[in-house]
Amino acid sequence: MLSTHFDMKDLGEAFYVLGIKILHDRANGVLKLSQRTYIEKILKRFNMHNCSSTRAPIVKGDKFSKAQCSQNDDEREETRTIPYSSLVGSLMYAQVCTYPDLAFVVGMLGRYLSNPGNQHWKATKKVLSVKQTLKTSSTMEAEYVTCYKACCHVIWMRNFISALGVVDSISRPLKLFCDNSAVVVFSKNTRSTSRSKHIDVKFYFVKEKVTKFLIDIEHMSTKGA
Repeated sequence: MLSTHFDMKDLGEAFYVLGIKILHDRANGVLKLSQRTYIEKILKRFNMHNCSSTRAPIVKGDKFSKAQCSQNDDEREETRTIPYSSLVGSLMYAQVCTYPDLAFVVGMLGRYLSNPGNQHWKATKKVLSVKQTLKTSSTMEAEYVTCYKACCHVIWMRNFISALGVVDSISRPLKLFCDNSAVVVFSKNTRSTSRSKHIDVKFYFVKEKVTKFLIDIEHMSTKGA
């Protein structure tokens, strides 16, 4: 036992370690690792939190070579202020921990750390923009699941008040405020999309209650709150 040789303290079950969120699902025997918060920090650090996303980090026809490196003093001076090494290093950490799909392209871009060119820098930002898609998708899903829980509570309160006879009836839909615009749009859209098809069917309870005019979900910004 390590505790016999070192002073140790049991902090209980681990939920967050070195920028990695640990999700336990013992019922299904699943352990998930997420770096969503880490990706969000990288996007903000490199002023890319509002960037347009791309579908793949590298596609057929993409090529990297020494010919794309800075070729003269002017070009080297221009790229000297670009945080190329920092971004590649940040992507390497994500790749090692939870995004093995980035291994090839990050390895290729890592070859030019000593003398990157503008094409290498653009390619590196393209890799990060792919993770912007994942971040947006996972944020919407997480917010929608939270909205589902709030919706269940609102319906329970509606039924409870009706049962008490405090009011004769509740004719108007109860308002539920959410700070995620994508969730508001998704809850009011009766069609399913490829970006939301992975969401568990049980969470469509929210759509059902909105369709039946029992709940009305509205957007409310929490910026500056």
